[in-house]
Amino acid sequence: MQLRIDVDYPFTSRWTSFFYTLVGGKRFFSYWYRYLENSKIIANMINESKENVKAYWFFTYKTLPDGQMLELISNSKHEIGLHAVNNIDKELKKLERVTTLKIRYYTVHGIKRFFAKIIWKHFRKLKIKDEKLQLFDFELASVDRLCYDYDEDKAYNITKESISKGNVVHFHPDWLFQWATLNKHAPYYNVLEKLLNLSEQK
Repeated sequence: MQLRIDVDYPFTSRWTSFFYTLVGGKRFFSYWYRYLENSKIIANMINESKENVKAYWFFTYKTLPDGQMLELISNSKHEIGLHAVNNIDKELKKLERVTTLKIRYYTVHGIKRFFAKIIWKHFRKLKIKDEKLQLFDFELASVDRLCYDYDEDKAYNITKESISKGNVVHFHPDWLFQWATLNKHAPYYNVLEKLLNLSEQK
């Protein structure tokens, strides 16, 4: 089972994340309490799972993994990628400097609303120079969106069927326990727990 995890924002509080992003996401802010908390919960879940899982983590330049996060995803179940926003080459350098890794894959952080464009300073098209960097482009089963449209059992069944077709399970740590009516995301912790067979291991 392959997972694509887009780490858009670092905090469980949406407004704290917005403020953090607006002021620039400086590195020292990563020491704030509960930085990447949901991401760390998910990483622990993956590490505890006995399933054959490969998790691809896509971090923006404002959600760079801290030491604790890097330690959690330092095993073969995980790979780090770039969730690009404005300038792929500059953002890639920041991520590779923090992780000390050569990044292979990138995805694009979708920014549609005007407020989001302001806090991300997103007013230009992405350009890429590094020809070795590959777009992580696969069919997705977006669990946090499925949980918004359906109850947990149906969302789980649809996701399992999608996995059997070779699709990648996709979600954002932001919505692990929270609803987003405007963006149409819903909590998916229980579905992820079932996908990883953690409830049976307890």
